[in-house]
Amino acid sequence: MTASEPGARHLPEVLTHEARALTGPATGRLAPPVVLARACQAFAMAGPVSVALA
Repeated sequence: MTASEPGARHLPEVLTHEARALTGPATGRLAPPVVLARACQAFAMAGPVSVALA
């Protein structure tokens, strides 16, 4: 998915969403493997963004 695709989220939006999910109330919190998978996705997005900005 690229940032130009409809419905694509930008890195700041993804990171903000994940930070809120991690710091939210324990009720309804995602399981640790799901949180880890989402963190991996955020880091995977950060790599190409860093290259593009460099």
